[in-house]
Amino acid sequence: MTTPVRARSLAPDDVPAVVALLSRGGGRPVTADHYRWKLLERPSPIANVALAVDERDHPVFHLAGIPCRCRLAGTERWVMVAVDAMTAPEFRRRAVLKTQARDLFARWKAAGIALVLGLPNESYRAGALGWIPMGQLQWLVLPLRPERVLARKLGVPPLARLERLGAWWRALAVPRATEPPLDVREITTAGEELDRLWQRAKPTVARSLARDRSWVAWRYLAAPAHAYGVLVASRAGEAVGYAACGAQGAERATIAEIFTAPGDTTAFTALVRAAAARALARGAESLWTLAATGSWPHRALRRAGFFRSRHAFRVDYILLDPSLDARDVGEASDWYMVGGDFDAI
Repeated sequence: MTTPVRARSLAPDDVPAVVALLSRGGGRPVTADHYRWKLLERPSPIANVALAVDERDHPVFHLAGIPCRCRLAGTERWVMVAVDAMTAPEFRRRAVLKTQARDLFARWKAAGIALVLGLPNESYRAGALGWIPMGQLQWLVLPLRPERVLARKLGVPPLARLERLGAWWRALAVPRATEPPLDVREITTAGEELDRLWQRAKPTVARSLARDRSWVAWRYLAAPAHAYGVLVASRAGEAVGYAACGAQGAERATIAEIFTAPGDTTAFTALVRAAAARALARGAESLWTLAATGSWPHRALRRAGFFRSRHAFRVDYILLDPSLDARDVGEASDWYMVGGDFDAI
């Protein structure tokens, strides 16, 4: 006999069982605090979680979206960044994903959600949900201590002592300071300067998540699972960009996001240099980041010395707003799209 499945709303008491379900997917461990931060603390025009339970009222399916404001087709609209699709193994091959996801997307569409963005895996993409390929989110790397990287990869420890090689490499690869240099400082509270930065920059950004004070405060400064540092670059007393820096171990540091007005190479380069200095001070061997292939952030990172990696995520979308079409969405290369837009970094 087939065990029945029914959909119901997520209750606060469900979080531990949902976290346990997500852990069965074999991905990065998720804590209850991280789950609540990611999916229950953002303003949303509609419930953003789909949940299905078995006859014991135990969660067996989960799918959610991170509600975000997004600049698209000349105005700001609500979009969802789809995350955490998981079906308990014993309930797979029963169209649970297809049924629950379609119902969720229909509710989002009725509530005015314009678009769903995601990095779906092959099984999720194959669920006949209408995912449309958009482009790639590519890993990029800036080696900071090549002597240590070579020593570890070649198994020759004495190479790690060639610090002059590393200093020579950094002099060539890490961008030089701007003239005159911008003021770059680390912040612990997101202030109005970030709202002013977004208001000035957004007319030049055709497609992007809204990168204002509320975004920085939630995405980076309040994140419970990762210790992000946020650097703000200022010119003549006004913020012209920020970088969200993280870490993934002793050898590897990350940049979740660098945001400046497109074309402000001076500010972008200053933030790369500051992020590299921060990573070096913490002992990192390399600095990694993600950006949509061909986009302005991707090109700016390449000019700043980052190398392309062979690893990338495929970005897909589902268009919900009937007043928009594929030309309004464009390709990933048309967006200001970085790793911090998703939960991949």
